[in-house]
Amino acid sequence: MGEIRDGETASVAIQAAMTGHLVFSTLHTNDAVSAVLRLEDLGVERFKLASALLGVTAQRLVRRLCPACSAPGPVEALPAPIADAMRRLSIEVAHRVAKGCDECGFSGYKTRFALTELLEVTTALRERISSGDSVDAIRSAALGCGALQTLEADAVWHVAHGHTSVDEVLPYIRLGTLSALQPGAAALSPEPTQTPAPSPAVTRRVVVASSDPVWSALVPASLEAAGFDVYVTSSGAEALAAVARSAPLALVVGPQMESLTPGALIGAVRNVMGLVDLPVVAIAASTKDATAAGLAQAGANDVVTPPVDARALAGRVEATIARRSTWSAEWEIARPPVPIDEPARLQALHDTAALDTLPEERIDEITRTAQRRLGVPMALVSLVDAERQWFKSRQGVEAQEMPREISFCGHAINQSDVFVVPDARLDPRFSENPLVSTGPRIRFYAGCPIVSPDGHNVGMMCVMDHVPRNVTEDEKTVLRELARKVQDQMWPQSAAGRAAEELQTRSRARGREHDDDLHARVEPGRAREEEPVWSALTEGGWLRASRSTAYGGRVEQRSIGRPIGPPA
Repeated sequence: MGEIRDGETASVAIQAAMTGHLVFSTLHTNDAVSAVLRLEDLGVERFKLASALLGVTAQRLVRRLCPACSAPGPVEALPAPIADAMRRLSIEVAHRVAKGCDECGFSGYKTRFALTELLEVTTALRERISSGDSVDAIRSAALGCGALQTLEADAVWHVAHGHTSVDEVLPYIRLGTLSALQPGAAALSPEPTQTPAPSPAVTRRVVVASSDPVWSALVPASLEAAGFDVYVTSSGAEALAAVARSAPLALVVGPQMESLTPGALIGAVRNVMGLVDLPVVAIAASTKDATAAGLAQAGANDVVTPPVDARALAGRVEATIARRSTWSAEWEIARPPVPIDEPARLQALHDTAALDTLPEERIDEITRTAQRRLGVPMALVSLVDAERQWFKSRQGVEAQEMPREISFCGHAINQSDVFVVPDARLDPRFSENPLVSTGPRIRFYAGCPIVSPDGHNVGMMCVMDHVPRNVTEDEKTVLRELARKVQDQMWPQSAAGRAAEELQTRSRARGREHDDDLHARVEPGRAREEEPVWSALTEGGWLRASRSTAYGGRVEQRSIGRPIGPPA
């Protein structure tokens, strides 16, 4: 996906990663480890980071020495920290300098390459991220376990091998950190230091959260006897971290625990973590209907009330896992299909020069009208670019753009008329979509294509709601009218042409109405050889006209006798 630039894009990226997708994105930070702090500043909780983050790479571009004019430089010219670092890394102390020549334009450099810093998020680092350690503590731990190849080590390696000069790398390295470099730190592709954890489907991991000593003993014993790998915690906060860290098959919530109530824990799993399809079995503290109803309302898939048969509990957990929907088990967001006219469609969109422009009141008025007339909290004029959907106008939505691969509009532009999703949670194309499971939590969508003059769907006039609903035919008509208004604003020449055509059509219609009135009042006359003729009595005689002349041709009026009656 594109750059993570605000809380909403950060939430979409993390949620997609937590639901089984391999997500690549970009982020502005000083170094690889600082990405943890940056994502936290954007509102991503540490326990989510611990679960979702696999690795971070940071890059800085430097110029490459010209091979035609570069030559070995004096070792004594190297800054002492860099020379010492080369010795510790078992690299020959050397560097090159360039004088400049015709081939490099006398600059001494040709082309560029990247200095790279690579952070592998190992199990040990996940624990530190989850526990809230500082960036410096995480960096030290990463260096200690060999999970961090620093930018400084990469710079020293490239200088020693004559790829670039000392002057090029000095702005990007901290000389004071070079003393911490250890042998092997400059390896460009360090071998993983941790064995990847087996997948949840293999371990059959179940997290049990309960502080009651009886349940903390009975429930794990029952589940382990059924072949589950059980992780037990007495703290609600620790249970959230365990769910984020281990991606269990199910969560079993006991009647009491520390730091969170059972209902609050379930609500956090559903609403904060966005794990709407994680099977949750709750054990009620009493048989009161209100207690069980509260747990079910919080999001529990199954509520077990006393008395509880510990042996049957494992069967209830198995049944809850088995009831997961087929598409949820695949953790797959349906990607929008690419229209068959995609190249021409994108060209039509780019020809408008509307992307990345300032808001316009004339377009904002259209989305406000859609919001008001359809009674929805969100309305957009969405332009679907190659990798994103960009909002020319938005009401009730904070983000300026979203990735196309998770967009509703990416599906809708393949339609020729109004596209409706009554309940996204029940639609396999959108049930696992981060826009549904997390912010902005879309449940209903309806949109009408915005069509270019040459017939390409460049975007959508769409509305959304947080609750399921349907649209009436009148509401579909409203969307079509508003989409036409957007088109008129984006292509005013075409709008003027349509207006002229409509005026001409109305003029022809008025002419036909006048002629029909004439036909009703005239007397049928004798037909000529080629066309029927009507005659009408006037002051000067009989008016004679043919069918063809009655529709705008010349009407001949002449006296053909005294006005005493119609011709024989």
